[in-house]
Amino acid sequence: MEKKYTLNRLKTTNDIRPLVDQHWASLREAKAKGEMVAWASLQPLYLPLPWE
Repeated sequence: MEKKYTLNRLKTTNDIRPLVDQHWASLREAKAKGEMVAWASLQPLYLPLPWE
């Protein structure tokens, strides 16, 4: 028997909102203090193609 999961996007968004708000607040605070902030966008080095 396969169990199917459903995602309630509005509930999920509201659940993670405090975490995101805290993250952005800490970035703004670091900038105000003159601290350096590093940005990174991690992309996989190899993405398998669906037809391979």
